[in-house]
Amino acid sequence: MQPINRDQPAVPLRWRQALNNLEAAQGTLSDLSKQLEGALHLDDEAWQLAVPHAQFTAALQGQQRKIQELEQQLRVVVARLEESERGRRAAEERARQLSAELENNASVFKLHYEELLRREQEVHDLQAVISALSLGGGDDSSSIRGAAGSGGPFCGAGSGSEPSDSGTT
Repeated sequence: MQPINRDQPAVPLRWRQALNNLEAAQGTLSDLSKQLEGALHLDDEAWQLAVPHAQFTAALQGQQRKIQELEQQLRVVVARLEESERGRRAAEERARQLSAELENNASVFKLHYEELLRREQEVHDLQAVISALSLGGGDDSSSIRGAAGSGGPFCGAGSGSEPSDSGTT
């Protein structure tokens, strides 16, 4: 704004007061502007100290953000690891259960197999006795042993199981 020249023609009183208020505001604004310049202007030494401090602060904030991101990633990885560990434990438990079940099944199978062998041997012994009795009814123990020794699919030849002669008379 330009300063008001008092040499101009007379202005009504209210206008004059308004112009005086404007001049006072202009002076106050000018003083305020000078004070702001003084407050904002830093000498070179203060600027030299402020720049590294600002850079350090920015770097520190960046590192804090990175730390927070890494902590979040760590929490995710730990959660996945715990889930994986639970899955591994469950799989090991299931493997133990299946192993025990397999051992039980093997024991049952072995018992059934032994029972089949025993019954197969009984059948062959009885067949030998029947065939010996039907051939002549005599006391020919060699023919009984020969028939019993031939064995079936479940008993090996010469298994050492000899029928007793108590059934032959």
